[in-house]
Formats: sequence, C-alpha cells, structure tokens
Amino acid sequence: MYNGSVAYGSSKAALTMFTRATAIELAQHNIRANAIRPTAIDTDMLKSSMSKPGAQEFLAAFFERTPLKKRLEPAHVANLAYFLSSEQSASITGEDVAIDCGVGIV
Repeated sequence: MYNGSVAYGSSKAALTMFTRATAIELAQHNIRANAIRPTAIDTDMLKSSMSKPGAQEFLAAFFERTPLKKRLEPAHVANLAYFLSSEQSASITGEDVAIDCGVGIV
C-alpha cells in the first residue's frame, strides 16, 4: 500500500455505494445506474506522466502483471459505456464494472 490509500479506497467505496443507491432510487422510473471503473488508460495524459522519475518502470511492471498483458485503450472504455447505455444491458443496474485487463483478479 502507499500513502493516500485510505482516501483512495474510501472514495472508490463511496462511488460504489452511490451507484447502488442511485440504481435503487431510480429503478422505479426505469432508469439504470452503473459505474465504470477503468485501470490506467493509454492516453496522452498517461504518456505525459512518463517523464516523472520511475514512472516508466512502474507502468511497465503494472502492465506486465495484467493477465491480458495489454494496455487499456480509450475505445475499450467507450465500448463498455456504449453497451451499458444500450438496450442490450437493459437488465443491468447498480453495478460497478471493472475494465482493467484483468489486473483486479491478481
């Protein structure tokens, strides 16, 4: 763990509970509420942070330990958002969906 773990973990838990409570409250109006929880996304912002000391090594090790051995692309997250907003997911609500190339299972 690292400094800031309490704040980070607490905020993640709060978002999960917010999503669930919102789903319960809005279900009567046939409105679904889901959260998307991505890992590090391969974006310009991520690439710009590579100049910080140790960042390249940290990210290389992070991506190496993902079971799928790949980086999360913005399109992956967009596709999930599209699915969750479509009728194909009409029975899904109150979920906190991790999209992380499997890093959450190791």
